[in-house]
Amino acid sequence: MQITDTLDCDEWLHTGDVGESLSNGAIKIVDRKKNIFKLKNGTSIVPDKLERIYGGESFIKQILIYGDSL
Repeated sequence: MQITDTLDCDEWLHTGDVGESLSNGAIKIVDRKKNIFKLKNGTSIVPDKLERIYGGESFIKQILIYGDSL
């Protein structure tokens, strides 16, 4: 996919990320607009739910849910 495939008619880039504008003009990515991914078999996964379940354990300091459709 080329970057032009994701630009709209006003040349805005739609990535699905939520960002905040910093005082130096940079953009900081802080979240995802739609935090869901689909596995190859069609099952939808919501990583936030898994992060809350496993992240609530006292022995887990940080958690990352990685989705691979294969």
